[in-house]
Amino acid sequence: MQLIDTHCHLTNDRYDNDRDTVITATLEQDIAHCITIGTGIADGHAARTLAQKYNHISCAVGMDPFSSNDASDNFSEHLQQLDELLNSNAFCALGEIGLDYYYTDLGSPQVQAKRFEQQLEMAVAHDLPVVIHVRDAHDDMISILNNHPKNRGVIHSFTGDVPTAERYLQLEQWMLSYNGIATFKNGTDVLAAATITPTERLLIETDAPYLAPIPKRGRRNEPAYVAHTCKRIAEARNDTMENIAAITTANAIQLFNIAL
Repeated sequence: MQLIDTHCHLTNDRYDNDRDTVITATLEQDIAHCITIGTGIADGHAARTLAQKYNHISCAVGMDPFSSNDASDNFSEHLQQLDELLNSNAFCALGEIGLDYYYTDLGSPQVQAKRFEQQLEMAVAHDLPVVIHVRDAHDDMISILNNHPKNRGVIHSFTGDVPTAERYLQLEQWMLSYNGIATFKNGTDVLAAATITPTERLLIETDAPYLAPIPKRGRRNEPAYVAHTCKRIAEARNDTMENIAAITTANAIQLFNIAL
């Protein structure tokens, strides 16, 4: 059985003391591949360095609502640097990028939308899938994605309920990715959404070092823990863990053009 962690942050400082150990151990834990996400230009360079060091790691880069806000004084310059990074052909996706209305200091919805849409257009220019971050902004996100039919990708760390999932699933070029939230006691809506997501639209991830699944909740998350999410989703779908692993691995290979 092979698993792919489609979204983690291996450049995070919580791995500073044992990063190489965590990364090399993944291969012994049925994790065939990881995609480490660079949020912002500096983090994107660090993600690329990791991907160049390890054959079983791919990288993505984008300016999420947090790094976009940090760069608000010279966003156009950072956007140009992002374009130059992507020209290196080292990245399998543009992201994570998106909208976050949970925090009130990340710019107005209009400002966030403009920054987001500029990056969506860049993804089309580079022919890359997009990794979407969305929090408390599903209506606006769905509206924007409807207006950008040339884009494709994944709604990462899906946090909505079944009706919200169904609205995203109407956008045929987008997948939904689930992580440890689906294992939480208060994650029943998310698990229900994972249960109704068609197999060809289903991905799994960790978002490590965040959101460690039960039974690891409260610890630093690691790519190997994606197995717990896979197991819980398989149980909810009355399927086998091996089948969900095979399905999500195939989907990740197709979307991100991964070579195992």
